Amino acid sequence: MADWKALETELALWSESGKQATLWWRDDDAERPSAALEQLIALSDRFQVPLALATIPAGAEPELALRVQQANAVSVLQHGFSHISHAPASERKCELGDNRPLSDITAELNQGQIKLAGLFGDLFLPVLVPPWNRLSQQVIESLPELGFIGLSTLGPRSLEQGILTEVNVHADLINWKAGRCFAGEARALGQIITHLQQRRLGEVDSREPTGVMTHHLVHDEGVWAFLPKLFDLTRKAGARWCAAKEIFS
Repeated sequence: MADWKALETELALWSESGKQATLWWRDDDAERPSAALEQLIALSDRFQVPLALATIPAGAEPELALRVQQANAVSVLQHGFSHISHAPASERKCELGDNRPLSDITAELNQGQIKLAGLFGDLFLPVLVPPWNRLSQQVIESLPELGFIGLSTLGPRSLEQGILTEVNVHADLINWKAGRCFAGEARALGQIITHLQQRRLGEVDSREPTGVMTHHLVHDEGVWAFLPKLFDLTRKAGARWCAAKEIFS
């Protein structure tokens, strides 16, 4: 079972090898200001950890843009278009799959990109975060023509990087199958440590920062208690939290 000491040990191994461990933070499903979003931004400000807010274009409100503009280190990514699944009920949920014409999907993504750019200005990065971390290959291939510079899903990225910059998340703090609650320290830390270790040993792309994924609207007390401990320990251990503008440049 992974614990905080195991994370400290892994970060120490990074330092001993002369390298600095890097991480990044992505939070999904933003549409409007809320008490949970306030708590999220307060954590970002308190620990000086940049926050990439994956925002749903169809539901994004001007009030969200005003709040993000007041924050110290929040950037905005595009979370699909409407976060509505178009897959059959027998299949896993997917908004950007092969279940409808590609032209319909690209038209929505373009509409969403225009809306977010208008709302957030320079704080918006044309990086696609597909809902449920799923999308079809034909959608991926269409992204550069739509003006997207990056893609973020779940799991270690391929060593081969194309036109798009792919930077994924590797630790999901929510246990969706157990009632959308905190996954627990052991599981969350295990996912973080595993990716850090794989990077250090060269088993995956060592240049991809280790991504932590949160969903502020469903956080319970376990998640809110875990994040400050994670930010505090990693910073004291010499790790660096990267801003989205840096990793998707």
